[in-house]
Amino acid sequence: MIIKMERRSKNPLYNFLMNPRFSKWRYFAFATLIFLISLREVLFTYQSGLGNLKLGGLLVIIIYYLVNLYPAKLILRDLLQKCLENRKYLIFVLSSAGIVLSSILIKFGIEIFLVKQFNMHSTMQNGIGPIAIWEWTTKFVTTLTCIYGIMSIFLLKNWIKEKKKLKKVESEQLKLELEALKEQVDSELLLNTLQGTSEMTMEAPTKASERIKLLSSVLRYELYDCKRPKVLLSSEITFINNVLKLWAYQSKGFEYSIKTEGNLQALLIPPLLLISLVQIITRRMDKDNEGNRIDINISCEDKVVLFSCFHQELKERVMPNIEMLRRLKILFGDKWSVNCELTKTEIKFDMK
Repeated sequence: MIIKMERRSKNPLYNFLMNPRFSKWRYFAFATLIFLISLREVLFTYQSGLGNLKLGGLLVIIIYYLVNLYPAKLILRDLLQKCLENRKYLIFVLSSAGIVLSSILIKFGIEIFLVKQFNMHSTMQNGIGPIAIWEWTTKFVTTLTCIYGIMSIFLLKNWIKEKKKLKKVESEQLKLELEALKEQVDSELLLNTLQGTSEMTMEAPTKASERIKLLSSVLRYELYDCKRPKVLLSSEITFINNVLKLWAYQSKGFEYSIKTEGNLQALLIPPLLLISLVQIITRRMDKDNEGNRIDINISCEDKVVLFSCFHQELKERVMPNIEMLRRLKILFGDKWSVNCELTKTEIKFDMK
């Protein structure tokens, strides 16, 4: 059984506009607003003369309501969506003005009919004059302004939705980019390990078995543990230690040390982050050159990790590659730094 939880905002207005549960209430509020506008328009236009129509007065109110509701619904539901999708803003403005003008002309005809047939009091009882033209122009502008005001709510709703979609797409893109930027274990190292192990299976089966176990630990960590967004720092250190052991099997006289300070057991970091710098250094080393050595110091204080890698034999500055720098920037923003000296490279990042 899957229970889908919906995140709610603390803002009641935001919930009312965005939550699908309130869609019927939004339409009810919209229809009520149009009805109140129509009622006010009829009462203001015909004043006391509306009572002479009795049930006909109610019919006039309903007709005005429908004449106002349908154009507003047509503009906000159909025209607005089509024009916004195709970015035809001028067509939307002209079309919406034309629809409102059509509804005004319909009400204009209704008023002329009622004045002639029932001799009702209105601005049209003296014919089409400046007062009547001004009155209907005001109605046109007011109706159009009300519709555009309501439209701004729909635009705000669509803008919030599009912003959420954009954030989701950007988040997915960053996840894909981070996955692509993960430093994998050197394929040449793995291939050489397999070849060397296969050659010694007959002569030294015990050592071959140890190397196979070590290789399986490396591959298991890379294939399974690293699927999670974060891993224990202690697990990452164990992984680095295993990779350096594999490197030591292939290099003459290669030595390394890993020292840690602080509480590393409970801290989570992105996987395959620290191995990147280690592999950059080992790739520059000559396997046939005796005396290669790497000393790694890892300290953690208040969730700030300092990873120092000493490489005495290279005698040159070692910078993280572009992929690693890009990944650090995505993961930590501006809460990281790199310090490169002649025989030491340091990476510092804040996990808070």
